[in-house]
Amino acid sequence: MQKSDLEKLIRLGETQQTEFKEKFDEAVIETLVAFANATGGKVLVGVSDKGVVKGVFRDYRSSSDIVIKIFDHKIAFSNPGKLYGGLTVKDLKRDDYVSSLRNKLLAEMFYLLGDIEKYGTGLVRIRRILKDFPGLTLRLEEIGNYFKVDLAYPVQNGSQKSSQKSSQKSSQKIIQLIKEQPGITINKLALELNISERAIKKHLSNLKKQKLIKRIGPDKGGHWDV
Repeated sequence: MQKSDLEKLIRLGETQQTEFKEKFDEAVIETLVAFANATGGKVLVGVSDKGVVKGVFRDYRSSSDIVIKIFDHKIAFSNPGKLYGGLTVKDLKRDDYVSSLRNKLLAEMFYLLGDIEKYGTGLVRIRRILKDFPGLTLRLEEIGNYFKVDLAYPVQNGSQKSSQKSSQKSSQKIIQLIKEQPGITINKLALELNISERAIKKHLSNLKKQKLIKRIGPDKGGHWDV
């Protein structure tokens, strides 16, 4: 099923052969059995009764996949969908944060398979392990509708030129993306380059000072000109 087909189903709402379920639970199984014993049907998990996409582990409105990028000095993970249960990045930096299970049945299944040791303790244990590796840093960030995790170590001494070269490459990439997509957003640029929105804004500011780019119109609805 294509993304457009899924969006159309959601817009049409629930029917005799289409039901929305906000989470995967016993009700989903019962509905599937009922459909199987009748004329068939579709169950969209992660969608509320009102047609609002809530997601299960990720945001299924996005056609993007989970992305893992490996660089010389870091590994970056990008997951479609924001934090669940009202959690914020600030909460996750404390050891006493309380997490909520987005999908209890799947969590229980992975626990029984041995893929989950404990619920809601992953980041706490990661931080404890990182204490044995003082050079490594863990960065958590929400960018748009994505949750990002970066595991990095400091750039080695004498690599200032390398850092400058990397910055130049990022600026060149930004210019190229703007040429291809004049209406591209800061959020999209950050995802394309796998850097923070703050870094993108800094690059854009420098490029504007160098008169290599200029902004036409407002932040929303405007576009870039090279």
